[in-house]
Amino acid sequence: MLLMELNYWHEGLSHEKMMECIARRTEYTYPEGSAPIAEYWPAGVGRDIPAVVSIFEAEDFAPFMQLEMLWSEYFDMKFFPIVSADEGVKFLKEAMAELEVLVG
Repeated sequence: MLLMELNYWHEGLSHEKMMECIARRTEYTYPEGSAPIAEYWPAGVGRDIPAVVSIFEAEDFAPFMQLEMLWSEYFDMKFFPIVSADEGVKFLKEAMAELEVLVG
């Protein structure tokens, strides 16, 4: 399963806690059962800009739980299942074809 994770700094998080988080990140590896594909740290600061954008594969739900436990003291975390644009187009075409059959 392909997933996107968006991490936003907790509102009111102290500078010290941010620095602690950054220090922890330098030693971090993704949980067993997951494989990172990409990780980005967007430039800018603000509640509407994620601090971290990650794309990774996971075999099951366990890596989500581990990520949440490890980083939730610093971030508001959002996870989304995702597909590539090519896969999305393929799925849409299949769904449209099935709908045509159903509607007639």
